[in-house]
Amino acid sequence: MAYPLSYATLATDYSGDPLPWSLGVMALAVVTLTGASVLLRAKTYAVLRLQGMSYTAILMRDLRQTAGFWLVSFGGVVAVTLSALGLYNGCARLGLFASIALGIAAFLTLLVLGSHAAVLALVFRVGILSSLKGELPSRAATISLYVVRVPALLLALSIALSVVMAGQNVLKRQENRDVYRSVGDAVSIRLSGAFATRLDELDRKVGPWLRAADARGEIVVAGRGISR
Repeated sequence: MAYPLSYATLATDYSGDPLPWSLGVMALAVVTLTGASVLLRAKTYAVLRLQGMSYTAILMRDLRQTAGFWLVSFGGVVAVTLSALGLYNGCARLGLFASIALGIAAFLTLLVLGSHAAVLALVFRVGILSSLKGELPSRAATISLYVVRVPALLLALSIALSVVMAGQNVLKRQENRDVYRSVGDAVSIRLSGAFATRLDELDRKVGPWLRAADARGEIVVAGRGISR
């Protein structure tokens, strides 16, 4: 029996699922918004540097200022999530959902902290007077821009590909529905390979039905295929 939170189980359940792509979009948005918020306060950081504050002191100051907002946001997200789960499945397997949600939240939190620290270090590479004017190191800023732009392009292409594949799947399902509609009241059965060791029992249960259908002049087609 596989543990529901094991890597193998999660990889099997979510492979091909839109959830990983959604997580990538969220991660990209987190990096972009965090970096933009730090860059918009470049002049404020320059003033703090004039007052003698170090990189570590400014970083800890930012974390203290956002701690209250994070706690309020965390409480709001927990309340909304529990309400949604209550409406969705009556909070069934709450521990499983909570573990996955906390894992995603921890990943995004580390991403926020890393992005904030990295962009703040980028701001510190500029002289204080230049920083007061809102200037940034051009080379580092360009590299940071492409670090965000390339994943965004890849995500956009992957989402577009998923939309195309979903459209093809819908068209294929429509074609299959048309085939079943043309068949009318025909009945078909599919026998799994799991019955290969119990052919006698299978013949006793299914054989009479097939022979009766053949005696009535109905067409019985038997085929062997591979399920996918």
